[in-house]
Amino acid sequence: MHEDGPAARHVPVLRVLVAEDVGEAADMLGTILREDGHSVRVEYDGLGAAAAAILERFDVAILDIHMPLLNGWDVARELKARSPSTLLIAVSALSTPDDLVRSKAAGFDEHHQKPVSYFDLRDSLRAWALNRAKAATPPPV
Repeated sequence: MHEDGPAARHVPVLRVLVAEDVGEAADMLGTILREDGHSVRVEYDGLGAAAAAILERFDVAILDIHMPLLNGWDVARELKARSPSTLLIAVSALSTPDDLVRSKAAGFDEHHQKPVSYFDLRDSLRAWALNRAKAATPPPV
């Protein structure tokens, strides 16, 4: 479901970190998420992503695993240590059972195998944001 109508406009705004060493892929995902109204920071290596996590707090981080300077698993551990509630999404060509176990151990909540649909990622973020907003809304009195 790739919804772009009125319901899509009611998705809470998220602070999203995208870390991907393929510049075109990182920029494309950043553009799609910005079009949804999210605040997006794009980094092109693991060290930049880890530094961004020190400077800012993110609701969601979408991380490649194989990045220069620092891999996605190390970045995920740093992010979870600083902000346990951050949704961590791995996007990687690495997808063996051992890779999935390693992603879970690093703190990733989801692991998507490349090639991944940017629109599927966007829809996943929308669903997560809406569920989080519902959980934070007090019941009517």
